[in-house]
Amino acid sequence: MRIQSVNRVFVISVAWLACIALAFHTGREDAYSVGDTTELDFDAAGDVELLNELEKQIASAKKWFAEQELATTAEGRPKERTRRDPHDLLHHFGFTHAQSKLLANAARALQNVSGIYRRVFSELSPEGKRQLCEAAGYELTTDDCPSSTKYRTIDGTCNNLINVNWGKAFSPFVRILPAAYANDSAALRLAKSGNPLPGARDVSMKLIENENNVKAEPWTVLIMHLGQFLDHDIDHAALQKVNCTCETTDKCLPIAIPEDDPFFEQPCLRFARSVPVPDANCNIVPRQQVNQITSFIDLSQVYGSTLEKAMEMRDVSQGKGLLLAMDDPSNSVGKELLPNDEEHTDCVFANPLLKCGLAGDVRAAEQPGLTSIHTILLRQHNRIAKRLSELNPDWDDETYYNEARRICIAMWQHVVYNEYLPPLMGSQNMAKHGLRVHPDTFFYGYDPYLNPGVFNVFAAAAYRVGHTQVPSTLLKLDRDHNVMEQVSLSEAFFNATYMNTSHGQGGLEAFIRGMVAQAVPKVDLSMTNHLTKHMFADPPGGEGLDLAALNIQRGRDHGIAAYNDWRVHCGLPRASSFDDLKDHMTETTVQKFRDAYDDVDDIDLFPALIGEETGDGQLMGPTLACLVGEQFHALKFGDRFWYEDGVGDQAFTKDQLTEIRKATFARLFCDNMNDLPTIQPYVYMEPDVGTVPSDSTNSFYEYSKANDFPNSNGAMPGFFNGRVSCSDTATIPQPSVEPWKEGYVESDGASGGKDLPFSLRQEHVIWYRLQDQS
Repeated sequence: MRIQSVNRVFVISVAWLACIALAFHTGREDAYSVGDTTELDFDAAGDVELLNELEKQIASAKKWFAEQELATTAEGRPKERTRRDPHDLLHHFGFTHAQSKLLANAARALQNVSGIYRRVFSELSPEGKRQLCEAAGYELTTDDCPSSTKYRTIDGTCNNLINVNWGKAFSPFVRILPAAYANDSAALRLAKSGNPLPGARDVSMKLIENENNVKAEPWTVLIMHLGQFLDHDIDHAALQKVNCTCETTDKCLPIAIPEDDPFFEQPCLRFARSVPVPDANCNIVPRQQVNQITSFIDLSQVYGSTLEKAMEMRDVSQGKGLLLAMDDPSNSVGKELLPNDEEHTDCVFANPLLKCGLAGDVRAAEQPGLTSIHTILLRQHNRIAKRLSELNPDWDDETYYNEARRICIAMWQHVVYNEYLPPLMGSQNMAKHGLRVHPDTFFYGYDPYLNPGVFNVFAAAAYRVGHTQVPSTLLKLDRDHNVMEQVSLSEAFFNATYMNTSHGQGGLEAFIRGMVAQAVPKVDLSMTNHLTKHMFADPPGGEGLDLAALNIQRGRDHGIAAYNDWRVHCGLPRASSFDDLKDHMTETTVQKFRDAYDDVDDIDLFPALIGEETGDGQLMGPTLACLVGEQFHALKFGDRFWYEDGVGDQAFTKDQLTEIRKATFARLFCDNMNDLPTIQPYVYMEPDVGTVPSDSTNSFYEYSKANDFPNSNGAMPGFFNGRVSCSDTATIPQPSVEPWKEGYVESDGASGGKDLPFSLRQEHVIWYRLQDQS
């Protein structure tokens, strides 16, 4: 009994000490040897001795971490740089938040404790592990939720009131298929032969064409820009903060440059692995990665995913719920711009008053198109917040902010599903996955048992296909839609110079006019050499990075299963030979895969997804459409705050929802740009020329309410997309915020959504095309 009692005390103490160590950012990679499997004969005295040893190790680890942090602070980074390293620029996309480091420390502590103290660790499960991950922020409960359920939390917690951690920032990505590693931990997937897979750069060289001249007409390049902006709303993996070399380590997986490489002279592309974290159940095997932002479509790239970031982005001085902005230094009467990011050390700028913009997401300044959309959404929030302050002068800053944020998120969700997704997915896939928006009724499809988290396969492979849609040049048009300039993509990376709005420059206005006119490249095995050779190169045109190779390596780093496994998941037959791929690939493409891989089961997912031929009336192949459809289904049906939802305190009234449904990206641009006389109503499609045929409408708002689009030919019969004046609110409706005025009386006497049971979703199976889930 005495030994059992001491053991219990020891088990609790180990968990407690691990939590304390974690809370102080402790952990020491050389303090424990994960490979040490020495079996210990425990008795009371041995337990006490082991406990003392663990205390000493934790104290030593705390000292070591303090020394490392001090050294890092002392070294810093030079304030002035004569040349930007492409690998440094890449780290802006893998920015590691302090919370991610905390989770990484939790994983390390779990790994170390389980490696040495195997017998003790077995007794720690599950409570000891739960305590450890609770210290890292995993295990929130309903007690941690706010009393009001009207507004989203900034970090995504408590969206689901049953599983309050689902979809929150700093949660592990969701795995659909098991992780594909060579062992039960983190070693990269091997070829079917048992040998290493071909190098990622070698695969890229054999598969990827370095130009993307084939256009997916009639769709515009806004699809690519919006896709990147949306991606930054829902996923952001953390990279190991380490200066990798060409040596493979537990944190670095360098991509070897083949000897016959016709372009790169460097020996490797340095590659930092994503930060490993415990999974949702606080297990460390197999390796898992963290999503540092909320998974919900909630404009977290504008507002932030932590309370600290959200407050940094707010302007509370005026008491009107505004976001922080700055006056345009080049245009005294121009609309506001993103505030300068004074800590962006890799930003290029000509005017010290106009630097790379600061936003809720650290990647906002990557290229001018992305910065432009960020700025438009900033202006949209402030415009709505100011209008709310006029309608309701008695509200406080917090209410203005939350209501404006709530409205902007709702409009954002509407345009994503009503405008952006249809040409990508096609009307049949939109219906299959329940992605259509309803023209006039509430939505009763929320599923509290559906995890809305971002799939690891989506973040690490599927949604990276947009990289094939990136053009070599970004088009700038003047107010009359004439070409002003074609900006080389290589010149534009993290370059604030192009945001200059002085006479003849155009700034973001010129880029946006270009986005809605320039044709988008097709999703295929082609990528501009600005991404496969010169990405982030300084000087432009020199040796940069190969984004295709990075995508392949990232998929392996994240343990993404081979293409054949995903074919099966999506209902396609498993390919037993390369010839079987011809069901959705051309003979030429299949031959490329034969040259790149030894076996059909070796094929990485990313190149296979862009190698599939696109389906009728859609910009994606079948496997990609499956994975993207499943993800956006989860993001809609697993979001309690989905804008159409008629259940709960967060539900909009009928009249409010009517106004939200008027939102279009054309109107968003019209209301928030300095100089946009005309624009086509559906900005994802190239503008038509001429007069509106008698049998057609030129109002996308009206057309989208009554039609599934596009058809199997990728067309929208009965719709004419000619440019109209931004003042034409009949063709491009302007949503009103009048229904948010205190005391407003609903047009039909209804006050809001109806509080109906979840089972009602079965009654809407026809509209939402849901499969029976009973």
